[in-house]
Amino acid sequence: MSDDAPKSAIELMMERLRKKDEEAGITATPLTDAQKAAIAEVRSLYESRIAEQQILQEAAMRQMFGSSRRSATRSSDSSGARRSGWRQSGMRRSRRFVVATNELETVSLKL
Repeated sequence: MSDDAPKSAIELMMERLRKKDEEAGITATPLTDAQKAAIAEVRSLYESRIAEQQILQEAAMRQMFGSSRRSATRSSDSSGARRSGWRQSGMRRSRRFVVATNELETVSLKL
């Protein structure tokens, strides 16, 4: 970047921090290849855990919402039975949602 162009607030702050570090005697050392590999390994591990939880969440959502549709189509043709089937499937769905949400919160806390 040329010296004539105006600097952003971030660039100005970074210059100030570098000057403070120089005054304090702190030097920046680049990461070694071993450190970079360790960081990449940890990132990979947690990205895979996140992907796993996303898959489990999608499966739980499909199971919750898919089962309510099936139970609604299985109910008899009379309108009273159909309404009670919808009501019951809605209650089951809400209970499953609470359970699934609690399980996801538990799993996310373990990560």
